[in-house]
Amino acid sequence: MTMIATLRRWWTGLLKRAGDVVDVFKPRGYVEARLIYAHGPKKGEVYKTYYGRNIVTSWLSGPNPTSGRDLMRRVLVDPGDDPAGLWGETDACVKQVELGSGTTAETAADTALEIPIPGPYPAPGHTRKALTSVDFDLVNPYVTFIFDYAEAEANATISEAGLYSGPTRNDFIARKTFGSFTKTDDFTLQIRWQIRF
Repeated sequence: MTMIATLRRWWTGLLKRAGDVVDVFKPRGYVEARLIYAHGPKKGEVYKTYYGRNIVTSWLSGPNPTSGRDLMRRVLVDPGDDPAGLWGETDACVKQVELGSGTTAETAADTALEIPIPGPYPAPGHTRKALTSVDFDLVNPYVTFIFDYAEAEANATISEAGLYSGPTRNDFIARKTFGSFTKTDDFTLQIRWQIRF
């Protein structure tokens, strides 16, 4: 009987380790890129959707946060106990997305996009876009960050996206690669980045 009880405890522990219990700061979720008709009778309808799970970054580099998981753990701490003192800092949160054409699979060690796509939005040299809106799930602890590109923006072949904090910090929070797709001025683009805790 002792052997069965030991195996049962071992199996229960294994299941917990395989689930979300082990690392609370290993959020899961998905990224959805929606190409939406910009003109014609189908204007506003989704033409095609590309989606998949994202990887929240976890590397560390000194006392100040630089990765997504480090940023998340620090905002839970009293500012007096955190040398970075992020509580109340308005840019220490998700505020931007950037598009790229890199195809190397995402990992938690990523520090930036592989190949950022040049573009004049909002400044020359990249396709950074400010957060449009945030959607809170009313049933599950999920949050979805929404970014909208107009038809004249980000017209390129896209295969990766990165989530960033505000422009004064630029913490690299998460990365996702897609099967490549091409956006033209026939479409607007909406990035919906959901993180599940």
